Amino acid sequence: MEFRRYVITLDKLSDTILITPIGDIHVGNKGFNQKKFEKCIDRVARGKNHYTIGIGDYIDNIPAGYGISDKRWASDTIEKKYLSPEEQTNYFIKQWKKVAHKSLGMLSGNHEWKYMSQDRFKKYFVYPTDEEGNQLYKEHYLGRLCLILLVIKHKGKVIREFTILALHGGYAGMRTGGNINRLEDIVSSFEGVDIALVGHSHKLWTASLMVMGYDRFKNSVYERKIILANTGTFLESNTKGVDSYIEMSPRRAIKTGTITISINAKDGDLYAHE
Repeated sequence: MEFRRYVITLDKLSDTILITPIGDIHVGNKGFNQKKFEKCIDRVARGKNHYTIGIGDYIDNIPAGYGISDKRWASDTIEKKYLSPEEQTNYFIKQWKKVAHKSLGMLSGNHEWKYMSQDRFKKYFVYPTDEEGNQLYKEHYLGRLCLILLVIKHKGKVIREFTILALHGGYAGMRTGGNINRLEDIVSSFEGVDIALVGHSHKLWTASLMVMGYDRFKNSVYERKIILANTGTFLESNTKGVDSYIEMSPRRAIKTGTITISINAKDGDLYAHE
């Protein structure tokens, strides 16, 4: 797994921090909602104290050939302008450049790691270069599972610290309850997690846990909220006129989009919402 420390400095103590995770985009599939994805990217790019984290599965990446046999390949389900993994990647990088300076880092997803090593993923997604070899942006590699220490400062002092657990995940069940249960089980292995984010299943939901603790200095019991979230997708469940691998093993219809975490540094409150 990977670890990262990310520092945010606030102009005003009352400012709200927003974190919008973006993943399961599937650029190249005809079901990819390009309009909604670009709108989300622009919202993060324009927003004050608005940050993101890449959750993986940025491209559909089901190539024809390359010595690989993938039964999901069907030329009529791929947008012709994004036919190859290279074209899909180029489009994604063009969009991600708008928010890379506001990103806590990038996880890799199964649609990336199935056909590329993590070194290739770093080269093409995390630390891409232009034709002249100049690095396009300075990103941070988060692997498949990571812990991020989010440090919030004001006037040079640390005001709050939050721990984020992020993973692309691998849950393939039909029901949201099973997904929540699995994420709860994973979180229980990591002490002090405040926010847990997972992708892969394309579900869009948020939930919260409350854990109790004892403050031995104040001789009192305290409560701490943990936000759990499945970060959604930009791939439509069913698209008119498209008969793709999604229909091979149909699932419940899923709303496209993502969630946002709101952090109030002054009082330490956390909220999750669409």
